[in-house]
Amino acid sequence: MKVLLLAMVVALVGCLITSRNGKLYDSEGRQIIFHGPNVVVKVPPYRPTDDHFDVEMSFCEEDMKMLKEWGFNGIRLAVMWPGVEPKSAVYSQEYLDKMRDLVNLAGKYGIYSLVEFHQDIASEKFCGDGIPAHLIPDRLTKTFPMPIGHTHFKYNSSGLPDYSDCLKHNWPKYYFSYDVSYTF
Repeated sequence: MKVLLLAMVVALVGCLITSRNGKLYDSEGRQIIFHGPNVVVKVPPYRPTDDHFDVEMSFCEEDMKMLKEWGFNGIRLAVMWPGVEPKSAVYSQEYLDKMRDLVNLAGKYGIYSLVEFHQDIASEKFCGDGIPAHLIPDRLTKTFPMPIGHTHFKYNSSGLPDYSDCLKHNWPKYYFSYDVSYTF
């Protein structure tokens, strides 16, 4: 876990973090213990609303004020690969700029951002999120093999499984399918 934490990108505003003995320290030598929420949006546009407050989907000035008031000092910010690369070898500078703006907004309130590429079950093609669907070979998405069984999924116009079909199974089971294992 320590290696994973140190391997992730920690986005900071105006502060240098160092590591000693498996602990993190600020530029004045004080140990930092982060606490705060996940900021993860797993569906397009793969980022929270930032222009107005919404109890479920925003990450804006009002959210920052509340987090600061509640004593939080960190967020785990998911930068979703499909947001970064919406089409094969096409990268969205607009998406990256928006995510950078969120990190800077958090920093304005003294809130650190742990930036990570989030994924659950590898891709939307397998009822999850993470790797862009356009990077998953079509031969892997014809059916869901064991342990899901012979369930037939409906697919939408983008070739992704219908979300209501996805919810018919306990999501961790998808990790054990051949297609997901092969993808990893």
